[in-house]
Amino acid sequence: MGEGAERIQESCLLMSTSRVELMYDEIVTEFEAITTEGGYRTDPVIKKIIRDIDKITVFPEIGIVMGIEDVTTDDQGKTFEQWVPIYVVGAVKADTDVDDNGTNLYEASEKLLHDIRRIVAGMWTKYINQTTADTAKRWNIGNRANSKSFRVFRILGIGENENKGIVGCEFTVHLRYLDASFND
Repeated sequence: MGEGAERIQESCLLMSTSRVELMYDEIVTEFEAITTEGGYRTDPVIKKIIRDIDKITVFPEIGIVMGIEDVTTDDQGKTFEQWVPIYVVGAVKADTDVDDNGTNLYEASEKLLHDIRRIVAGMWTKYINQTTADTAKRWNIGNRANSKSFRVFRILGIGENENKGIVGCEFTVHLRYLDASFND
């Protein structure tokens, strides 16, 4: 390795990870706990992207992405808060073509949506008291209106055979007590 490459590698090692990156990785890790062995109803593949349903080959799949952040500061500009929307989108497929009432697709979608709800509710409880300056995590689920809710959705009967669907939820993560580096 050349001298320039070594300097770049050293500077990369000195860079710290932002609080948003840490929070996002923690959320993805929470969703990776969804397995039938772990008491859930599905065994989804977890991705840090939302893929086109026609390109998915292994179902169910859950994609987790962040939306547009809102950053606020105190009057002195010394501490910051971030509000980060999280979108969780699950893709399901019925075992056969959908019949008139779509029972197989409906059951597959509700099983995955149930597991998604359980993870979000579990994170809500786990991180609800992570709100003081001396806590390690310093984030919890909650929106700017201090609402204690998250939204879920279902879109079924898509694809050529109408045997695929997407389900998911949206919630906001509130990161607190950040300095201007957004690392601490």
